[in-house]
Amino acid sequence: MPEMVAKLGDTFAKALDMLEVEKNTILGLPQPLLEPYDSPVYKTVLERMQGFFCTLYDNCFHILGSAGSSMQQDFYVVEGLAAELLNSAFINLDNIPDYRLRPLLRVFVKPLVSSCPPEHYESLICPILGPLFTYLHMRLSQKWQVINQRSLVFDEDTV
Repeated sequence: MPEMVAKLGDTFAKALDMLEVEKNTILGLPQPLLEPYDSPVYKTVLERMQGFFCTLYDNCFHILGSAGSSMQQDFYVVEGLAAELLNSAFINLDNIPDYRLRPLLRVFVKPLVSSCPPEHYESLICPILGPLFTYLHMRLSQKWQVINQRSLVFDEDTV
């Protein structure tokens, strides 16, 4: 993924960064009220590109998350579905920032699991959740290790 970002050029180098609206939401800052069907107003080309990638990312996972409940049995009997999902939706998770990983879990994985019929748990859910939970545990452990190291350094500085 870093090699792809390098190909974007100087103009769009930050196109995959967090939108200002998302930053404000995380910080709890008030957002201007828009009508439900109004499209956001982007001032620069970079903001439009960021908005495009953000919307594309969200929409792809909304579609995948809704596919199970909408198509029901037809979706879950697709041959090799677990492998296809692992090799597409869950590829390069190291390059996905935390603020993009949460929607993936909430909008795609949660509906996939909750609408899956029990007879497909072994063939679909287990092959996906096993590696996913292992990866998430590793990722969280690394983040906690960094936090613990920072707190040790902070404690040493205050003594």
